[in-house]
Amino acid sequence: MTENMPPIDVVPHDHNTPILSIAKQLFFGRIDPAITPYPRPSLEEKERTDLFCHKLRQFCEAHIDPQEIDRESKIPANVIEGLGKLGLLGMTIPQNYGGLGMSLTAYCKALEVVSQRCGSTSAFLTAHQSIGFKALLLFGTPEQKEKWLPRIATGEIVASFALTEPNVGSDANAVETFAEYDAAKNVFYITGKKQWITNGSFAKIFTVMAKTDVDTGQGVKQRVTAFIVTPDMPGFKITTPALDKFGIRGVQSTSLEFDRMEVPAENILGKIGEGLKVALTVLNYGRITIGAGCAGPAKILVDHTFKYARERHQFNQPLSNFGLVKNKLSTLAALAYAIDAVTYFTAGKVDHGQKDFMLEAAIVKVFSTEALWKMIFETMQIFGGKAMFNDKPYQLLMRDCRPGMIVEGSNEVMNLFISMNGIKEVGVHLKQMLQSTKSFWESKDQVRENWKYLFNLFWPSNLELYSPYLQKEAESLTQTTACLGESVLKLLWRYGDLLVQKQQDLERISLAAIHIYVTAAVLSKMDSDLERAHDKIDLIGCDLETTKFFCRYSLKKARQILKDLFDPLDKVSESLADHLIADL
Repeated sequence: MTENMPPIDVVPHDHNTPILSIAKQLFFGRIDPAITPYPRPSLEEKERTDLFCHKLRQFCEAHIDPQEIDRESKIPANVIEGLGKLGLLGMTIPQNYGGLGMSLTAYCKALEVVSQRCGSTSAFLTAHQSIGFKALLLFGTPEQKEKWLPRIATGEIVASFALTEPNVGSDANAVETFAEYDAAKNVFYITGKKQWITNGSFAKIFTVMAKTDVDTGQGVKQRVTAFIVTPDMPGFKITTPALDKFGIRGVQSTSLEFDRMEVPAENILGKIGEGLKVALTVLNYGRITIGAGCAGPAKILVDHTFKYARERHQFNQPLSNFGLVKNKLSTLAALAYAIDAVTYFTAGKVDHGQKDFMLEAAIVKVFSTEALWKMIFETMQIFGGKAMFNDKPYQLLMRDCRPGMIVEGSNEVMNLFISMNGIKEVGVHLKQMLQSTKSFWESKDQVRENWKYLFNLFWPSNLELYSPYLQKEAESLTQTTACLGESVLKLLWRYGDLLVQKQQDLERISLAAIHIYVTAAVLSKMDSDLERAHDKIDLIGCDLETTKFFCRYSLKKARQILKDLFDPLDKVSESLADHLIADL
């Protein structure tokens, strides 16, 4: 496996200063001390965000009817217009371009408010702002930004992100849409099809991914390039305005076709041939905001379920008296707390300057969508038959949350993405250690420093928290993280280059890493809250107990997952599937 990995330059480095992201360090078996303090916005920003969210909540309650939106399969124009007037549609656009210039954390807070009211409207916002114009914001030239961002900020025009194709889903590098360059006119002729494009029927600006011929220095190769496209360009066609679907029905999922659509070369976003970088960077932001879209309904489910379990009586006692229901209630509260903690932990780190957060974003997306799905399942079990009827919101929540485990990279693909990228870092550093050994006599001092740094990187770290109330959980987290690092080394040793084929073990590594990262975020949040409360636990309420429960719940799952590595049943399962497919 390491033979195909790119070489890296390892230089002496203070091991207390992270060169790898928090999530990537987990695969080495260590916790980055940077998990504390928990990132929080300034008081000024918090007050501004709270005021904005208060106005937004009032608007949502007055103007957004989720049942009508689901029934009519459309978000009313007055809702989109109203959100634009509030400034929500340009919330993250800098003020000099007409936006509010607010942070990712603030935007996530706003998404949480909307998601508590309507899943479709939340999905519309994500498609528009989280990914729709994000490429323009991050990679656009000053001229491109000046041309488009002011009108996007006011809601005059809606944005969309066009990546998915009939034959292309999670593999962004496999797009078949092609852009042919005409040097004489300095334009590209784009031909291809896109499907399931959210907001596609009425968006006025699209970020479109297409293959282009690129001179790589090793011959001409086809590489993905990102383009700004508008629906008034000749050759742009909407083939299906709104595909019917079972969840988030209010957002328009559109099929597009490009027939030699003429796009000026000046509409390239970023550099030619670097569209994959553009797409993946945009999706990293989108995946974090998916967590915010899950945090909203998660808190609603906790409120509704606890109230019902206390008031509903069976066998002459409230449901909340029964052990099985108690376990469900505790799990619901813990998962809601964890979704919130990991979403704002990750968003806050980005706001504070963290550059590499691709694994963190994927973890937020996988954990929050899976946790919310479990929460809806348990809520419906507690409500029983009542949950199936339209006078309760749970069947709509179930339908609206299910696409979260598929969009922006299915959770199965995300698990492989997390594990392979985390393990790759370990493999690269192991390879560097071997290379250093071979060249020991050429530069003994340099090699000695490199080995010292690498030894520190692989050496388990101790997690130091402010509060003594969390020391037991911190020790358990450190030990479980060390187990993850050991397991990664065992996988590399046992499988080598064949590891990429061992998808069930790769998924286990990812799931363990997810549990550990989320637990770290939960501990960081509670430690910060305790510090602010000067360890007066009566000011914390039940959150401390909830944190402790989640840590035991989550780390127990992580340890069990790691114990299941190298399960002989994996081979039996894959063999059975092969035989069943062969018999069709």
